[in-house]
Amino acid sequence: LTSITLLGALLGSPLAGAVAETSGRRMSTILGESLSVLGAVACSLASSPTTLAVTRFVVGLGVGFCTLCKPLYISETVLSDRRGTVLALFAPSVAVGILI
Repeated sequence: LTSITLLGALLGSPLAGAVAETSGRRMSTILGESLSVLGAVACSLASSPTTLAVTRFVVGLGVGFCTLCKPLYISETVLSDRRGTVLALFAPSVAVGILI
C-alpha cells in the first residue's frame, strides 16, 4: 500500500508540469494541495484495502504536483536577493515535515 503513493507521485509530477504551463504555478500548487488534503481525509475514512490504495494514490498525485510546482512558485514570488536561501530551505523543510 505504501508504494502506491510513490506511483501517484511519479505520475503526478509530469502532469503537474503540463498543468503549471497551462493554468499557472499558483493554480497547480492549489490543485496539488487540494489533492493531498482530500486524499488524506479519504484515507482516514477508507474502509477497505482497495479504497485505501486509491486514496493513497490520490495523495501521491498531490505530492507529485507539490514537489514540482512549489519550487517554481517560490522562485517566481520571492524577492531575488532572498530567492536562493528560500529555495535552499525548501528540501530540508520537506524532510522535517516528513519526520514530524
